[in-house]
Amino acid sequence: MNKQCEIVQDLLPLYVDDICSPASREMIREHLSTCADCAGMLKSLKNTEIEEELITEKTDVLKTQRKVFKRRSALAGLIIGMAMLIPVIVLFIVTVATRNSAKSLFIVIAALLLGASLIVVPLVAPKNKFLWTAGLGTLCLLILLAVIAAFNGGTWFLIAASSILFGLTLILGPIVVNRGPIKSRLGRHKALICMAADTVLYFVMMACIGLATRNRSFWGIGFMVSAAMIVLVWLFFVIIRYLRTNGLVKAGICCIICGAFLFSINSILGFIAGYNLGWPAFYPATWNAFTVDGNVKWLCLLAGAAVGVILIIIGLIKGGKKK
Repeated sequence: MNKQCEIVQDLLPLYVDDICSPASREMIREHLSTCADCAGMLKSLKNTEIEEELITEKTDVLKTQRKVFKRRSALAGLIIGMAMLIPVIVLFIVTVATRNSAKSLFIVIAALLLGASLIVVPLVAPKNKFLWTAGLGTLCLLILLAVIAAFNGGTWFLIAASSILFGLTLILGPIVVNRGPIKSRLGRHKALICMAADTVLYFVMMACIGLATRNRSFWGIGFMVSAAMIVLVWLFFVIIRYLRTNGLVKAGICCIICGAFLFSINSILGFIAGYNLGWPAFYPATWNAFTVDGNVKWLCLLAGAAVGVILIIIGLIKGGKKK
């Protein structure tokens, strides 16, 4: 490659963009007519320009279509929302004309609010559609239950509301913490926040059940059993989330803990409650109504220990090979 080719190739981007001087443009044209390498480089530069233009046009088209779809979705949401007002208006007119109780009117309004939160909100919300739908849907469901409880009476509202909050948090919590602005704010603590929320709402639900049943024995027995199960779940969570080892070792430790828990939990809780149940007896050769419970618990303990040890050994071997 001679010096003239180097000069021309340095000027080719300016030539393609048509921002070089007339003298330089004329010199480049004369050189391109005699140099195949520089002519090929010019062709590749033009192809790159065309690709960039196509990408830009494609992006513009997608943005335009996205705006069109958003407008149509918002319009569809408004139409559906207006259609949902029709039964409310009709029922209001009938209630006023017949001078009947407004109980049915308020229940229908609350039910339509729930429907609108699940149908209209996803169409109208500009961003974070799932978060808005989940939040407003849960709120409207609680409003519907509150309206029904207010008109029909009963002490079931606290149980129903707390159970719904716990169940929805248990299912939707992991999805919510991984969406939109919540994901960036929680950082690496998303799983911990989910576990904490589930734990708090579970005990709130148990407290609401205790208040509704008005049974003193429930508070001791219910919370004691619940606390044992919550401790087991948290132990699994800490091992799986924070223990720095491979998955097989974690699974092995969890199997051992699970076997030991199934074996000993009744005896431990009985001792705390003041009942001396003793440890399960093992009669492998005798299976009847009196020995089956102890035999099954011993089998759970032995199986959990055996499977756990095998998984831990395999995990340690694989971990050593990787290192």
